[in-house]
Amino acid sequence: MKKPINKLKDNFLTKTGESLKMNQDEISRWSCLIEAVEFINKKGDQIGMDMNKGKWVKPIAIQKYIDERFDTMSEELEHEANNHPIDIYS
Repeated sequence: MKKPINKLKDNFLTKTGESLKMNQDEISRWSCLIEAVEFINKKGDQIGMDMNKGKWVKPIAIQKYIDERFDTMSEELEHEANNHPIDIYS
């Protein structure tokens, strides 16, 4: 039986070759942030917004999204880890 992801420390290589260890909570928070930025980018493209201009970043809204999505993301990552290995490339 595989260990739950929260018991594991997964290693990730950065572009500079540095090795980082992250636990489930860290991986879940980063995944939520990436998902939020992807969602913002998709919506910006849909409405024809130039993402290089203007102040589209709303830190409080992004933090709220991360807080609301965190538990579900953790469960999804744990489910994936139990069924399939996680491969995250930077």
